[in-house]
Amino acid sequence: RVRFTLNPDAGNHYVITALQIQETAPAVTVETGPGESEVMAMGIVKEVRAAERKLNITHDPIEALGWPTMTMDFEVAAEVDLAGLEPGVRIHFILDRDATGNYVITTIQVME
Repeated sequence: RVRFTLNPDAGNHYVITALQIQETAPAVTVETGPGESEVMAMGIVKEVRAAERKLNITHDPIEALGWPTMTMDFEVAAEVDLAGLEPGVRIHFILDRDATGNYVITTIQVME
């Protein structure tokens, strides 16, 4: 976070006269067991990069992770079939953590 002070100058324009960087509280990490890290989500496919096993998705808010709506790349597990996925397709998907702690798509269901 950044805290700043605005004051008018001689031309009645506001200028930053003080700036202070504030530390934020560390994120809370919750340890989970196998299968407890699965998160369900919905979104629209924006790009399919099958050779890289990646999808670019604009997803709805994911409350379980505290994520707002955003567009991002997701890795896709090797066992997930990417056939039939193309930009504009709305999907339900399940994210699970891999061995390194990153979220990976483990299941995809195309919505009609």
